[in-house]
Amino acid sequence: MTHHLIPTPRSAIHLTLLRSPSPETEAVPIVLDLDRRIQFAQRLAALTLPSSKITTIHLAKLAYLYIRQSSLGQVLHHRESTDMQYQLVERATQLGWPSDRVQVIDEDLGKSGASAEHRSGFQYLMTEIGLDRVGLVLSLDASRLARNNSDWYRLIELCSMVGTLIADSEQLYEPRLYHDRLILGLSGMMSEAELHNLRLRLQAGARHKAERGE
Repeated sequence: MTHHLIPTPRSAIHLTLLRSPSPETEAVPIVLDLDRRIQFAQRLAALTLPSSKITTIHLAKLAYLYIRQSSLGQVLHHRESTDMQYQLVERATQLGWPSDRVQVIDEDLGKSGASAEHRSGFQYLMTEIGLDRVGLVLSLDASRLARNNSDWYRLIELCSMVGTLIADSEQLYEPRLYHDRLILGLSGMMSEAELHNLRLRLQAGARHKAERGE
């Protein structure tokens, strides 16, 4: 079954929801082809150069790099991903922040992004944003910051209120700009959907093992 949601008449973006043929996930909508659906919004956002979004007010505040891996196993066995996240300090300096003005938050390594409840690093970041000390929040992608829409949209809303920019490894976003906010919203939605579908696959695998007596 296919549903189309068109946010505005001027946007060609639509969300395609498909039912999985698997019995375990038959009734669960799965969002596919994210790149195709957000390319248009990214092109619109790219019309505003990153340098024009960054002001002296942003640079007067700190840049915060948030680093997270979902489990201790990933921390131990996927060092490349962790190292890639630490290297984003260079991304912040390229955007104009001196290296000594870039703060790294890595307390949440080995913790799931499904909830902010046990992530002290994310809670600290939110506090610093609320105190208007943060000019830039940087992470590898949306899934590093949050795996549920509640935490993700709370972050976007807070950044919008105080004028904090959000960046990933490729793009710089101003949450107060419509098209930037649209891309951020889609990214958060996909991040939550990926976690949901991962859980379904793990549950299906465990069920099959139980049926085989393993």
